[in-house]
Amino acid sequence: MTAADDAPIVVLLHGVGVGAESFQPVARALVPGHGVALPDRSGYGTGAGAPRTRIEDHVEDFGRFLTSLPRPPAVVAGVSGGATIALAAALAGALAGRDGSPPGLLLHEPLLGELVPELHAAASAAADALQRGEPGGENAFLRRLAGEPLPPVGPEVGAVVRAEVPSFLAFQPDIRDLERLGELPLLVTTIGDRSGRPRQAAAELLAQAGGAHVVTIPGCGHLPQLQAPERLAAAIAATGRGAAARRASVCLS
Repeated sequence: MTAADDAPIVVLLHGVGVGAESFQPVARALVPGHGVALPDRSGYGTGAGAPRTRIEDHVEDFGRFLTSLPRPPAVVAGVSGGATIALAAALAGALAGRDGSPPGLLLHEPLLGELVPELHAAASAAADALQRGEPGGENAFLRRLAGEPLPPVGPEVGAVVRAEVPSFLAFQPDIRDLERLGELPLLVTTIGDRSGRPRQAAAELLAQAGGAHVVTIPGCGHLPQLQAPERLAAAIAATGRGAAARRASVCLS
C-alpha cells in the first residue's frame, strides 16, 4: 500500500481471470491522495492457498484481509467477481469498520443470481465450456461473459477460473438483502449503449432496491481498470466523497 499514513484507504478487488496487477493503472491515478490496497485473491499472483469454491470462503478471506489493514477502508471497489464478493461481504456485514461505519462501495458488474435471471442465465451459459472441460474453455467463458475480447489466461489461472466460477453462479441474494444496502454509500456506473440489457437491469435493480446512484462511464467494458482506469479512479474518488457525506452509490458496465 502506498501514500501518506493518513490518506483514505481504497481497496480494489479483482474478478475472475485477472489479478490485482490489473488495477495498477487505477492505483497510479488514485495516489497520492489515497492509500491503495491491492489484494490478490487465492490462486492469483501472491494469493496463497487453493482457489475458493464457495462464496462464503471468498467473503471470509476478504474480511480477514480488511482486518489486516492499518485502518478501515474509505472505499471498497470490486470488478466482476470482485464486485460479487464485495456485495456478498456487504450483505454479510463483513465491511463494517472498527467503529461500525461501512465504507463506500463501488461495484462493477456483480452477479445478482436469479434476481436478474437474464444475466444469471447468460453467465451460466458462458460457463458451459468450463463444465465440458474443453481445452481453452476458460478463455471462451471469459470472452462470452464479458461480451468482448479479454486478455487470454494461461493454464494456471485457467485452473483457478474453472474452480471458482461455480461459487459466483451459486450466489443468490434476496431482494430484502439488497434493500439493506440503502445503509451503505453505494455507486453504480454503467457505460450506456454498450451495456447489454441484463447488465442494465442489474444496475436498475441495485438503484431501486439498494439506493445505488447510477453513473455512466463511457469507454469502459467488463474490465474498466484496463479500459478506462482514470475514469474508474474518478468514480472511486467520488464514492469516497459520498461515503464521507453518507450518500449512496455500484459500478456496472
